[in-house]
Amino acid sequence: MLLTLVVMPLRVNGAPALARVDLKDCPSRLPWPVYALAQDAQGTDYALVIAEPEMLSLSGQTFWILDSAPDLHRYVTALPMRAGAASAAAGRVEVIHDDGRQWLVRLRDEEELAWLADQGFAVVRVSTEPLVFPPPTQLLPAGVTLQTFSSNALVAAMVAAVRSNDLVSLVSQITGEEPAAAGGELRVVTTRKTAAGAAAFKATQFGYEWFEALGLNPTYHPWSRSGYVSTNVVGTQVGTVAPDELILIVGHLDCVPSSGRAPGADDNASGSVGVLTAASILSQYTFERSIRYVLFTGEEQGLLGSYVYAADAQAAGDNIKAVLNLDMIAWDATGGPTALLYTRSTTHSSYSNDLAIATTLTNVVSQYGLANALAPVIVPNSSMTYSDHSSFWNRGYPAILGIEHYGSDFNSYYHTANDKLSTLNIPYFTAFVKAAVGTVAHLAQPVAARPFDVVRVIVGDWTATNTSFGATVFHAKHAPAAQEDTDTLDAPWSTMPANPHPAWLKLHTQPGADALAGDARPPDSETIFAGDLSVVAPAGAPVTCANWLRFSHVTPPDPTRIYTARIVGMDDFLLVTNLHDLIAAGGLVPMPALVNATNGTLYGYCDIAPRFLRQDSFPIGLRIRSLTNTQAWLTASIQVGTRIVDALEISTNLAVATEWQPAGVWTNTVAPSAANFAAGWESMEYPADLPAATNVPGVFFRLRRTWLTPVE
Repeated sequence: MLLTLVVMPLRVNGAPALARVDLKDCPSRLPWPVYALAQDAQGTDYALVIAEPEMLSLSGQTFWILDSAPDLHRYVTALPMRAGAASAAAGRVEVIHDDGRQWLVRLRDEEELAWLADQGFAVVRVSTEPLVFPPPTQLLPAGVTLQTFSSNALVAAMVAAVRSNDLVSLVSQITGEEPAAAGGELRVVTTRKTAAGAAAFKATQFGYEWFEALGLNPTYHPWSRSGYVSTNVVGTQVGTVAPDELILIVGHLDCVPSSGRAPGADDNASGSVGVLTAASILSQYTFERSIRYVLFTGEEQGLLGSYVYAADAQAAGDNIKAVLNLDMIAWDATGGPTALLYTRSTTHSSYSNDLAIATTLTNVVSQYGLANALAPVIVPNSSMTYSDHSSFWNRGYPAILGIEHYGSDFNSYYHTANDKLSTLNIPYFTAFVKAAVGTVAHLAQPVAARPFDVVRVIVGDWTATNTSFGATVFHAKHAPAAQEDTDTLDAPWSTMPANPHPAWLKLHTQPGADALAGDARPPDSETIFAGDLSVVAPAGAPVTCANWLRFSHVTPPDPTRIYTARIVGMDDFLLVTNLHDLIAAGGLVPMPALVNATNGTLYGYCDIAPRFLRQDSFPIGLRIRSLTNTQAWLTASIQVGTRIVDALEISTNLAVATEWQPAGVWTNTVAPSAANFAAGWESMEYPADLPAATNVPGVFFRLRRTWLTPVE
């Protein structure tokens, strides 16, 4: 229970004071600058304003003077999110107002804010600038209303592309369950807290390089505020019709507790992974509006990163049409599965814009078959400011918060070291991300699919993370406007940042004049990505280390392609494999260890062959190898990496359809091998017994082929 403080009006002679004013209608009608909006335990909406007490008395408004000497830089609102948080903090902080739901606290110092977060409070700073109340704007396309929402085949494909295994893999990497590759090294991310320096920046680098691999022109957005210095990460996908109109999908990357290990799986690796996954999928399409993918830092210190970003966006005149903020979207212990969508209160001038975003999400859930896995509820409440969407609310931009069921089914590990991947509800998480992807797609207005896929290969010593040994991340892409030879979409090693370690393993391809750390080919290309594996040790000291490759998909794999890989190393090491199967099993390939390898040592190569799945008759080539009066031997080609059923039939009379008789059925799975890797096809033999008294010269054969499963 919260402590209830009864605050009586004070008599102050003329000096402006901080006051609570209960709202009768839209806060924009108040004659004083508003610095925060809230709702108390009785459901009363109110504003925090700075005004002269005499003017407040004359206005006829219901008000309370809270602080006769206001200092906006010291106020935070604090909402207890974990059981016992309020009792732990009672008497430990200066509460100047308790509305039965949240506290208004006057901070003594920055450490007090961090302490509140560690106790299980969500904490947000009161704005130091007046809130903005713009009139509603056009958010949905012309002629489209919330009532006429309809499904879209392109969006259906985007929603279907969200895969649970991909979400789990990304959460695992940014919570330290497994090493993450970024900035030329493998690192176990033990914490992402804003003040963690290099440890937190490694997660930020991971996001930057993810956006970079997707061609989203990433930028770091550095900020400094309240004694903290950090950076947000922004990726941008430019619209084709209205590039100045921006749809944002955002989440905060930082986490707590402020000391020790801080995995922050639900809060907020879940929302960050939602943003990264949306980027992976939506980047495979074009949209009328531009999409920005933003990972914020400093959220747990009072929305610092998003505060600066939203302020900069307003100063730049950014035309932000909608913001979808994902924060804690992977916990569901009761199987509800309720998801809350917070908009501003119904009396707010921007409520209709927020509602359009929220209703788009609820429509996506109902139209794309997600209703059994996710039950979104729209909650109008200007008081739910405890995440990065409120930085946009303060600047007048339409925004909503998507979050799990705060209240009856909230994460009991909130702001603790036990907020781990193992506690998440993966089906609920997957459905939430599907809904988010569909929402952004509808708001951005899809135009067309564009062929685009990215395979990531990492080479390094996976058994020696957090040491002084470096790694390589290589991207093999098929992208619009790419060329078979080197082009501007490639990543030459000569332009790459220096590896932070003196010794590292290198993977590079060379289709043209330059050695490449990332190679882009045209969408219709089937040429092999041929990469050399070598050692970099410029200091002259020989390298001894373990040596692993790891393969993964940055984008969902192209369903029209078969990806195979050939890996050759020392000591007669050879592996030829189907990448889909390998990646599904974790993607790791242990290679022979390196012992006293010197600088420039070429110890193997890694080739990736991206074949198109052929489901036409031309390449099959059914042929008669030999024929007798009683038996026939036929051959046909099968594409490597496919699983098919071939049914052989014979006939002696083509004029009669019913004359076709079965002669044998074979199920074949052709695994990649050294013999078939280059060609991508393998010839199979089919022995068939002929019926008695067959007129051999008059026999006809046909093959019916069925592909059992998709490529993946």
